Formats: sequence, C-alpha cells, structure tokens
Amino acid sequence: MATHDSTAASPPPDDYPRMLCMPVEMHDAIFNELKLSDAVAGNVYGQRLRQTNRYFFGLIELIDPPDHNTLLYLEKTPWAEDNDIFTCKYCLTLRHKSAFGDGMLQGNRARGGCDSKKRFCADCGFDVSASGSRYPRSTDTMVNGERWVWCRDCRKVKKGDEAGLDICQQCCRDCYGAYGCACEKKEKCCSAEKRATTGEMNREHKL
Repeated sequence: MATHDSTAASPPPDDYPRMLCMPVEMHDAIFNELKLSDAVAGNVYGQRLRQTNRYFFGLIELIDPPDHNTLLYLEKTPWAEDNDIFTCKYCLTLRHKSAFGDGMLQGNRARGGCDSKKRFCADCGFDVSASGSRYPRSTDTMVNGERWVWCRDCRKVKKGDEAGLDICQQCCRDCYGAYGCACEKKEKCCSAEKRATTGEMNREHKL
C-alpha cells in the first residue's frame, strides 16, 4: 500500500490508544506488509482505516475506489465469507446477504458463480427510476424473509405488509383486494375461493 512520506504525518500524543502511539515507521511497515500479503485487500482495508481519524488520514495515501472486479475478488476472502458479504454490480458496494433477493445468491449468481458479476442488491434492482438490466415490473421475490413486489397494477414497489403474503404473484395487497389476481394463469394461480377470501381480508386491512 503506497503511503505518504512518513515525515508528513505528525506522531500522535502519548495519551492516544496504544496502536496510535506506535512509531510512524512501524505503521508504514504494517501497511506494506498488508500489501505484500494481499495487494487488493490491503489497499481496500487501508482506505477504510484512513477514514478513522486525522492521523491515518494524513499517513495513508488516497487511492481510487475499488472497481467491480476488485469487489468480486474481495467477496471471496475469508472475511467476506465469514460475514456473508456480497457485491452489487450497480452501487459497487459490499453488502450483507440480507440486502439481496433470494435468487441473487443462488445458482450461477452465488459466490464464485459464473454469473456472480451480474448480481445486484434489492435496492438497486427495484429502483424504478433506473435503467438497465434490473428487475422488470411484476417482479416478486423474497428479500431477507420479506416479500418485495413491483406491482403490476399500481406500478409501485411494495414491501412486507404492504406487499402482503399468500396472494398471487405480481400484485400487492391493496391491488389484489381491488382487482383480484393479476397473473395470466388465474385458474392455476388462485382459486375463486382464495381470491374472494384474500380480497375480503385485504379490504378489512385497509379499514
């Protein structure tokens, strides 16, 4: 990890935490060791350390943010595996698995999968103002045990209680109660009895 000239950063006062009381040269040696052991991870972790206080901010040189390939590399490190961390291709951040739809963490898009580079988090996937190969309208998926749906009727993204449970795919609780099943295969998706029962429950919920 590249650093500034050690004379550019003043040593911390004696009453600082023990780590900050170490000589500047020793900090430089630690950063260089990080780079030798893993240049990519060392640089990224160094940038996070740089943001902790003014001393490290002056000691560690600023580098460009990691690109998508770097993040995909980092998600395969022991730290990322132990903490269930994955990469989003759109916001270019490392996020916990709870931020992704279930389908994004399985099959070819799982960690190390051939399509892991196509994975995106739920916030980016359901961003209705964005363009690109994200979730299309009518998408219905589970995110951290909660149903998220981009309703086919009202065209809004609904989550959790607003999305509803045990109703047909592609529509939210309110639209299901108002219009019934939104699926093309109504008979196979929801029986008439189920549509009537769920519709009544949704109307009571609105009241």
